[in-house]
Amino acid sequence: APQEVMVEMDEVLVLRLIGNLLANAIHAAPPESRITITLRRCPSSPANAEQLRIRITDEGKGIGAETLKRLLSPTFARKKGAEAAGSSGLGLAICRKIAHLHQGALSMTSTAGKGTTAQVQLPVCQPGLGAAAKSPAAAAYRAENLSSK
Repeated sequence: APQEVMVEMDEVLVLRLIGNLLANAIHAAPPESRITITLRRCPSSPANAEQLRIRITDEGKGIGAETLKRLLSPTFARKKGAEAAGSSGLGLAICRKIAHLHQGALSMTSTAGKGTTAQVQLPVCQPGLGAAAKSPAAAAYRAENLSSK
């Protein structure tokens, strides 16, 4: 039976992170294709604390290597014209920032013609995050980036 994994997090921010990644996968996936969400507990190592790995994979057309390199940058907007309507173009940069606020990471991989995988890793044990998530800097980030969405 699967074991329960507890991660101390800012619920609003992590739901935003997962929601953004899932929305991107839905947008990229052709009709009748599959979007896969996997959760995996990764044991600790000398270099890393125990992690929860979340992967969201679509079966879209994929992202080119040059675009993939710049995708998580806040200065890079991939969507143009009508595709960008209703979008700030900052979704992945915000997701990356949210992962980093939780001492985690966001990475993207893609294969042309097969799709894209967004991977988030969050530490299972995060001493002091409760206080950090309530800090003035985190509160300001939430107010600035989430209140108008």
